[in-house]
Amino acid sequence: MERTYYLTVAIDYTNGEPHLGHAYEKVAADVVARAQRLLGRQVFYTMGADEHSHNVMKAAQERGLAVQEYCNRMAALWKETWDELGLSYTHFMQTSDPRHERAVQTLVQRIYDRGYVYRGTYRGLYCRSCEAFYSERDLVDGLCPWHLRPVEVVEEENYFFKLSAFQKPLEELLARSPAFVEPEIRLHEVEKMLEGGLEDISLSRPQTGWGVPVPWDPSHTVYVWFDALITYLSATGYGWEEGWETLWPADVHFIGKDILRFHCIIWPAMLMAADLPLPRKVFAHGFWYANGQRFSKSLGNVVDPKVLARRYGLDAMRHYLVTEIEFGADGNFTDESILKRTNSDLANDLGNLLNRTTTMLERFFQGRVPHATVHEDHPLRRLAETVREEYRGHMESFRLRQAVEAVFALVKRANKYIDETQPWAKKEDPAEQAIILYALAESLRIAAILLSPVLLQGAPGIFAQLGLDPALLQKARLEDARWGGLLPGTAIRKGAPLYPRLDPTQVEPVVPPR
Repeated sequence: MERTYYLTVAIDYTNGEPHLGHAYEKVAADVVARAQRLLGRQVFYTMGADEHSHNVMKAAQERGLAVQEYCNRMAALWKETWDELGLSYTHFMQTSDPRHERAVQTLVQRIYDRGYVYRGTYRGLYCRSCEAFYSERDLVDGLCPWHLRPVEVVEEENYFFKLSAFQKPLEELLARSPAFVEPEIRLHEVEKMLEGGLEDISLSRPQTGWGVPVPWDPSHTVYVWFDALITYLSATGYGWEEGWETLWPADVHFIGKDILRFHCIIWPAMLMAADLPLPRKVFAHGFWYANGQRFSKSLGNVVDPKVLARRYGLDAMRHYLVTEIEFGADGNFTDESILKRTNSDLANDLGNLLNRTTTMLERFFQGRVPHATVHEDHPLRRLAETVREEYRGHMESFRLRQAVEAVFALVKRANKYIDETQPWAKKEDPAEQAIILYALAESLRIAAILLSPVLLQGAPGIFAQLGLDPALLQKARLEDARWGGLLPGTAIRKGAPLYPRLDPTQVEPVVPPR
């Protein structure tokens, strides 16, 4: 039996509400998870909440809540958002979960026992927003490189992790397996970080009353970034349940480019120190901006993913996030761009193809799929077979945009095929009409299967109108997208337009114009 495919996303600080940047990573990972299931694999998709931070504790105090109560409320709010966006995650791990704390203590103790921890005094530049230390060379004009805020000098007694001991092993890892970090531009960034030389880092901070106690010295808590990274292991059952080895190592970590150092240097070094297998890949995506600017509450341009999905439709949001940019690049959200893409791809191309096909099936074949022999050299059949294999390769390599575009190439070709063949003008040749209409309906069935990881409402909607049980998509496999799966005689159920065109004057902008 093939091992379970394990993918993770970054866990998030829950001292605020999710925005489009958070949702992008989770939706992209969800598309990958669903595509992997389509490829016939069992999938374990984990996410979570990063709670052992000063910022979370401060937010709880400001609201007059016990910190655990605050964390539970915020975790519920974030999960509510992910559920509304249709994410098929398997596990949600809070870092305040006692099971996670056991995993942290197990791993940290293992690293300590293997001689990679010592006690000392640390003096460094600390960003409270990142809850991370930086060297002088990391700063931008003396400011945190990500928040562009002043850092402060912190001096305290900590336990240190011997990160410097893994300089050469990490260099060898990247030389031996450059695909460990993707896309390639991020690999070069990690290589440059290593060129600067690695210094030992804090593993702990003095006890603050919130965090995982260091197992051999409870007067210290495990540093929040050490704690957070271990979520990828704790979600598998490491430290608290047998059988975790059936999931680990992760097939891929999806992260934002701002936390590259933690995931591509510190995390693999921690695993090397513990003599545990490394993840197979770290894929770092870019940021989303709104009207050319980073999300900012003061600018009023923070995009709430729930609002976006409600105004434009869940499918429109998911399709936009996957196709507007290359997965890994930066993106710029505008209301104009999501309107244009939704109307063009979903309404004009896919929705229109379904409507035209079902209308003609009703008109010429009494609402049933006709009997027809569609030869292998038929243009739609030939393209459908090609698209299926292209789709497989793109999804396996996280080329999400290209995977979806390949399917839409079939959709566009089918629309063009209608114009070329003009089936309404072939009343005296019902056999030819049958070939045309079967080819169109079968192209739609195949497109629905391949688009099912993205279009959670549209793909079942296509199946329903073709007279197929939408529940079949839950168990569909890529092999089901082979030509000929639509049985002649199937009674279609023509319905309302799948994706009505959006009128810009009727949709309230998510981001107010500048």
